[in-house]
Amino acid sequence: FFHLNLMYSSIEEASRKDVIKKCYWPLFKLAEIGIPIGIEATAVTLKIINELEPTWIETLSEYVVQQKIEFIGSGYSQIIGPLVPATVNEWNQKLGLETYEQLLGSKPKLALVNEMAYSGGIVEHYIHSGYEGLIMEWNNPRSAHPEWENEWRYHPQKVIGTNGETLPLIWADSIAFQKFQRYAHGEYELDQYVKYINSHIGESDRFFPLYANDVEIFDYRPRR
Repeated sequence: FFHLNLMYSSIEEASRKDVIKKCYWPLFKLAEIGIPIGIEATAVTLKIINELEPTWIETLSEYVVQQKIEFIGSGYSQIIGPLVPATVNEWNQKLGLETYEQLLGSKPKLALVNEMAYSGGIVEHYIHSGYEGLIMEWNNPRSAHPEWENEWRYHPQKVIGTNGETLPLIWADSIAFQKFQRYAHGEYELDQYVKYINSHIGESDRFFPLYANDVEIFDYRPRR
């Protein structure tokens, strides 16, 4: 899946239309040829796109209905959940879902943990908002839990909130998406990339995320 964020600090307001043209519209080409992808965006990013290019929002809505694209939520704004009060997290999800439904005509079932910054306290807000699952990075939690079995990275798990509530979890992988980016930028040869992907094949069925990060880095390299 691809993460969209027009509030990204390196994107000037004057460049937003250029980002929509170069980075956002091409995503639909993948859907048109039958590649199942996810698109994740904050509600405020969708509002900005709707102001600048409403036909993009209309197209996204159509593809979601046709199940060519799965839309993934994350809240109204890309806040770091563990660093703000519970009330802020609650309202961020509430306002986000209201905006998603207003613009897309539906509510997402999956949510991405913003900035991959997880804590047990944020689980209840996703549950109360009606989300059925979360996406979270594997790599950092794994480094903090050496007792975890490596095979767990290839299969859905569950998160446990501070009050014992649970929610299904899908793993993303930061190493995998960095290698995908390097290949796209010509810094990594195709045979190297394929070798890396093949290294994750096991004796039994596994699930592995090819990409789970920014779309703005493709065909648009912001200058700081």
